[in-house]
Amino acid sequence: EWQANIDWLAREYAPFGYTMANTDGWVEWSTRTTPNGYVISYNDEWEHDWAYWKGYLEQRGMELGVYYNPLWVTESSMRDRSKKVLGRPDVAVADLVADGDLFSTKGAGLGLYWLDVARPGAKEYVQGYVRYFAALGVRYLRVDVLSWFESGTGAGTGRVGVAHGREAYDTALRWMDEAAGEDMMLSLVMPHLHEDAKVELRHGDMVRINADADRGGWARLSGGRQSYQSVWPNWHNPFCGFTGWSHRAGRGQLILDGDFLMPSTFSTDEERKTMMNLMVIAGSPLTIGDTHATIG
Repeated sequence: EWQANIDWLAREYAPFGYTMANTDGWVEWSTRTTPNGYVISYNDEWEHDWAYWKGYLEQRGMELGVYYNPLWVTESSMRDRSKKVLGRPDVAVADLVADGDLFSTKGAGLGLYWLDVARPGAKEYVQGYVRYFAALGVRYLRVDVLSWFESGTGAGTGRVGVAHGREAYDTALRWMDEAAGEDMMLSLVMPHLHEDAKVELRHGDMVRINADADRGGWARLSGGRQSYQSVWPNWHNPFCGFTGWSHRAGRGQLILDGDFLMPSTFSTDEERKTMMNLMVIAGSPLTIGDTHATIG
């Protein structure tokens, strides 16, 4: 399926400047890791690893983008104390997590845990993860669910986990930024953007400014809540988000990410043109959220 999507993108869109294929979401099913606890593919069902797909894309003039949070520790690594922190053979990856600090689970053995940045070896793990992807040729890392790490709360869901706090959040993003350098773009997803996006402006390249695209369509482009709130998502739709955060956009600041919207979910070509024109005007990444099977 991934190969079919890449072939479709390479054939239909790469000639027009769409030169990256990026994984997204639902990564609990990736449990196979390197000796340092780093996932080797998007999903355990994948026949090939990241390096294979990087090469496959390169042959078609494209690059690999990855959705993953370097603050995640797989349950498989927690259960295997032979997994050691890169550069710290004295520290097991399992020792980087506080008891009960679960991010998500899809069943037995499919959990993801949050890293405790105060633990010895935490910095080496996070920066090693970023550099691991960089060494694979990944130039875009989409780091998700940051609000849950900072405050332990989700929009409309209340408490979803441990609150790691503002200082830990700042520290974690600084480590990622240092490791990414100028060669990798850090896309920060679901951030609270407190203090007028102070931390994100300092350590990130791109920030999500609206709620998830979900099922797409006009309602997600322009509908829903029209007012501001102080926590993620500050604005519900990209029209409001781009406007509300316009003072943080532009050269030397941040790229505003309106999330991907699937063209197939709109009713008319005029709606599709409006969606695309909005993204272009706002300087958002232009992302095709459809697949070869849904684009129509």
